[in-house]
Amino acid sequence: MALPFSIFVLSVEIVYMILTRFTTAELIAWSHISRYCRTLAIHEWRHRFRVLTAPFTCDMELFEVMLQEFHVYVTGSIALAFMNWRSFHTVHSDLDLYVPDTWADALKAYWVSLEEYRLVATKSFPHILHQYHLQTFMEFKNCCRTVHVITVIDSSSATSAVPSAWCTALMNVVTSTGFYSAYPKLTFAKKGIINGPYLDYDVADVPVTFYIMGTVSHARFFHSDGAPRHHVSLRIVPRDPEDLAAMRRYLRTYANPPIASVSAPSNTDILEAYKDMKIRLSIHGRAKIESFKDVYQGFNRYGCHWEMPVAAAETIEPGDLVIMECRMVRDDISGSNHTKWRTRLELMAIALALKHDWMEHMDGFQEDRMSTPLSEEV
Repeated sequence: MALPFSIFVLSVEIVYMILTRFTTAELIAWSHISRYCRTLAIHEWRHRFRVLTAPFTCDMELFEVMLQEFHVYVTGSIALAFMNWRSFHTVHSDLDLYVPDTWADALKAYWVSLEEYRLVATKSFPHILHQYHLQTFMEFKNCCRTVHVITVIDSSSATSAVPSAWCTALMNVVTSTGFYSAYPKLTFAKKGIINGPYLDYDVADVPVTFYIMGTVSHARFFHSDGAPRHHVSLRIVPRDPEDLAAMRRYLRTYANPPIASVSAPSNTDILEAYKDMKIRLSIHGRAKIESFKDVYQGFNRYGCHWEMPVAAAETIEPGDLVIMECRMVRDDISGSNHTKWRTRLELMAIALALKHDWMEHMDGFQEDRMSTPLSEEV
C-alpha cells in the first residue's frame, strides 16, 4: 500500500482516525508496511474486538482473560462483523462462542455467576454431527443480550468445528489476540457458499433453505371456483437427478426414525413442497385465506426477491421450468413426547424461469440442430 505522505509526520490521533476507515483487508495490507504500522494495526484490531463484544460483558478485561484461559473462540455474526468492519459493525444481539468440552462447565459458571446470565436452553447435537466435533448447545440470556455456547468434542482446541459451519461466511474465528478466516476472499467480498449438510436447524433454530430447479408436474394454489386453498403445494421433477437423490438423503437423515419422506417418495422422481396459508379476518369478522404471493419472474435474471418482477400464482402451469425455494421442516408424529417426527419441504417462493411453450420450442430447436448434417453448418 503506497501512501502519498510519510505516516511519521502525522500525529497518532490522526493515524488512528485513518485506520478506523480501513476495512480488515486494508488493515492487513497496512500491517505489512513496517513494524510501526503493524503495532498500530494490532491496536485497531483489539479496539474493534472490544467494540463488538463489550455489550455482552460487564468486565472486558475479565472477559478477555476468560477467552484465553478456557480456549474460547468467538464465531458467528460477531466474527463476520469483525471481518467486514465497514458493513456490519453495528450492535449485535447474540454472541456465538466455541469452547472445548473440558472447559464447558467453567464457561457455564462464568456466564451464570459472574455475568449474571440465565441458562435458558441446553440441547445435544444429533449423533450425525458428532463427526464434525459438535457436542452440545447452550443458550444464555439476560435482559437484552443472548450468548450461544457450542461445546466441541476436542480437549485442546475449539477450531476443529469451524469447517462444519453451514456457510463459508461463518468460518471465521476471532479472539482478543488474533483472528482467522477459512475463506478470506469470499468473506471480504461479502459472499459465501452454502454448506447445507452440516446445519441442524432444530439446534441452531435456523432452517436450511434449498433452491431446486425443475419442471412443474402439478401446482395447487386455488380451488376450482378460484378461491385460494388453505394448503398449497407444488410438485416438480428436478432437472438434475442428483438433486433428487440429495434431497431424499436430507429428508431421510433428519427424520426420526430415518424413514422415507412425504415430500420425496422413493418410488417417484417428484419433489413436493407444501405451505399452510394464513387465515386473516376481514372487517366484518369473516375468515379469509390469503393466497400464495411469493411468485416471481426469473426470465431475465434470478436474484433476490426484490430484484425480480412479481408474478401471479396462476401463471405457474405444468411443464414450466421453475426454481423452487423451500426449507426442510419437521412434523411431530409421536404425540406429546416429541420422540418421532417426519420431514417434509415447506414452500417458500417460486421463480418462473421458462414457460412450457418456450421449453418445447427450445427442445425442438436443439433437436433440429442435432439432426442437421455437419457439412451444412458453415
